Amino acid sequence: MSNQVISLMQTKGGAGKSTTLATIATHMASDGAKIAIVDTDPNKDTYDFCKATKYDFKFAFIDNPNEIKPAISQLKKTGYDAIFFDTAGADSTLNTYVIANSDLVIIPAKCNKSDATKAVATYRRVMAACDNFNKTIETRLLLVDVDHDTRMTNSILSALIKADMPLLNTKVGHATGFKELTSNGSIPKSGAAKNHINSLMCELQMKNLLDFYNKPQLKNVSEA
Repeated sequence: MSNQVISLMQTKGGAGKSTTLATIATHMASDGAKIAIVDTDPNKDTYDFCKATKYDFKFAFIDNPNEIKPAISQLKKTGYDAIFFDTAGADSTLNTYVIANSDLVIIPAKCNKSDATKAVATYRRVMAACDNFNKTIETRLLLVDVDHDTRMTNSILSALIKADMPLLNTKVGHATGFKELTSNGSIPKSGAAKNHINSLMCELQMKNLLDFYNKPQLKNVSEA
């Protein structure tokens, strides 16, 4: 078991954290990963998703910072391949505790000025935590709900590159299949959403960001 702690973080609400978490977690589960999910967002969107999905996720809601580390320790003893955290769209002590215990932080952002600005601020918060806790945390920004090749998208992308943000190459476009994923918990079997998911998962695997796929028997797992 890899016991990797993966956190979805953005200090702006509605940026795609819950949808991105659901996308990655369900895909990993379909490949045989044992997944635990902890929702720390008072909106409980991810908690509700876990109740609806067909996948046998271990899931919980935590709103006490002091419960974060004990929960992770217990889940690691149980032997989960990945432990996901969804976080509130705000700057909080709870988020700091989640960052401190993370191995990978993914920062989703839609292609608008507000999301991009908050994504940069979130990244800098993670880097500050790395300095304070003397640890390295892999961190990547992911553009979601993207209208490709528009002036706004190109402008936001250029600004993030200029700010030296660690962007994933995959730009997840808008697709209705993502609404189906978060509402009924099933991975889209076709269409634009399926293609976007495959592209994202392929990049995460190729860049060795998901420890589960680095096992010898799962190296270079092909997309379904």
